Amino acid sequence: MLKSVDDSVSMQKWPKRKPELINKELESTFDMVKESISALLNNREAAKVPLRWPVKQALIETTSDEVYNTLSRMSDIIGDYTNSKEVLVKKVSSVGLEAKPQFQRIGPEFKQNASFIAKSITEANPEEIKAALDSGGKYAVHTEKGVFDIGPEHVIISEFNTSEGMKKFKYGYAKVDSEISSELADEAFLRELERRIQMERKAEGLKRSDKIEAYISADDDTVSTIRKFYEQFAKDINAKKVEFVPEIPESLKQVPLELMDAKLRIAIKKPGM
Repeated sequence: MLKSVDDSVSMQKWPKRKPELINKELESTFDMVKESISALLNNREAAKVPLRWPVKQALIETTSDEVYNTLSRMSDIIGDYTNSKEVLVKKVSSVGLEAKPQFQRIGPEFKQNASFIAKSITEANPEEIKAALDSGGKYAVHTEKGVFDIGPEHVIISEFNTSEGMKKFKYGYAKVDSEISSELADEAFLRELERRIQMERKAEGLKRSDKIEAYISADDDTVSTIRKFYEQFAKDINAKKVEFVPEIPESLKQVPLELMDAKLRIAIKKPGM
């Protein structure tokens, strides 16, 4: 029983912000890691690779020494959150640039010459345009109608990565290796099967801590795959035994499954039942 309102956390005053306690380096590290994980997960989704399936490698490229050092140090955490066997962080000297004319600004200002200016912008060296604009000046666009000065409002300079599949994010470029080898496919299959068995465990009102006996009826190739990982598989589903049978015993509730082109039937029970 509360003796006073001060005994309740919900009745306390909201704590005052203390800027001196803010660790900017830690917050920066957290943001880099969070953005990297988000970029890799988005890449996974685009490649239609479920998070439950492990991937061989995740790649992050950056031009920043700070980002490179931070993400290299935190690569194990990024790998855990993205289910990647390896996270490779690379420091690159530069990325590609492209110049895109801003027609909504060029048109009204240069009128009949706008199309010629836009064409010349796309054909010009984007690094030269960027250097001229970064220095606070103008860039002289040479066209068949003459020379025209453009400013930063007339063009957008954007980065791109020439490596296939790389997607831009806040701190660089990222992608996952979406090719699933036979070994990774086997591991992905086992993860899916474990998940379905745990779903059946819940449906039967069993706790994760309850030992079970699992029965699996499947073709020879599927059985061979499970046998390769038998000890770990049995441990992951907390099974006293896993028995491979031609037919599921009639006394048990059988569940038909289709997992990654494999058709099988499973059943579980608590030992002694």
